[in-house]
Amino acid sequence: MSALTSSAAALAALEPYLLLAKSARGAGAAKLIEQATSAPGCYVFGELLDVEGIKQLASSSEHASSYHLLELFAYGTYPDYLSASTPGSGSPPLPALTEAQRAKLQRLTLVTMAGQARVLDYGSLALALGLTSSSVQSGHGQPSAGPSSSSAVVLSEAIVRELEDIIIEAIYAGVLGGKLNQKLRRFEVEAALGRDVRGAQELGNIANSLQAWSSSAEAVLNQLSQRIVDARSTARRATEQKTAHEAEITRVLYQLYDNALGSRRVADRPPGNRAAGTGEDGDAMDVDADGTAAEGGSMLSPTQGRSRKKGLGSASLARHKRSRA
Repeated sequence: MSALTSSAAALAALEPYLLLAKSARGAGAAKLIEQATSAPGCYVFGELLDVEGIKQLASSSEHASSYHLLELFAYGTYPDYLSASTPGSGSPPLPALTEAQRAKLQRLTLVTMAGQARVLDYGSLALALGLTSSSVQSGHGQPSAGPSSSSAVVLSEAIVRELEDIIIEAIYAGVLGGKLNQKLRRFEVEAALGRDVRGAQELGNIANSLQAWSSSAEAVLNQLSQRIVDARSTARRATEQKTAHEAEITRVLYQLYDNALGSRRVADRPPGNRAAGTGEDGDAMDVDADGTAAEGGSMLSPTQGRSRKKGLGSASLARHKRSRA
């Protein structure tokens, strides 16, 4: 059962006592308080305190203790009851609790502690629920959820089992939600029933808490908004860098392709009107059609070539004649 559903159920359980309280006076009103504080499923009592017949008990010397007991169930805790029951405490005397009333007040104490901290160690819980000999605390008897209150508490296995039974019963009653961590000996709170609010001062404290929560939530939202802006800016820069990188890769690839294509065109160029020739040193050279030697060669024109060949022929003939003579 969720805490929200339990709140509605607790108010519904109080409704019959509200109807009876309209006509109850004196001893009848005191008896009604005992019944309401013992009834299963009834965990809110603020509306009952506002009934006129119940208010009159506060000024009654005979039944004032019943009224103070109802106040304790509406706003207080089990340590408050133990403090008030201590001789010489100066608090108004309270009637003895029945077993049902004691169990209910222990559950309400758990609810109060769950509203103060998300993690409750077994030592603090055992002190607040009166399971150890040092359960009577100083001051107003408010339970402490901090670790310092249980630093010197040594719990026996019997106390641990009793404590866990109380927590489990509170969970099944719908006033508390969470998980028992038996290894670390602590209770991890997930939800809790809302208790009655006492006066303008407590309302002011609640308003301050809500204002602090609102400020914290607003600060978190502002941080998230800034992170979203930063993330979008980072993503935009990354996209721009990626686009520029891809464009540079494309440009380089095109340049390499153009260079490779130009080299291939030079290698595949046809000879055209170019012809092969031989220079004076016997090396091969390219000769144009008009007889001009290519760069690096020595070439005669066709006419010069014939004249030179003719001169060589006359010299050879003269040498032949001299040899015969």
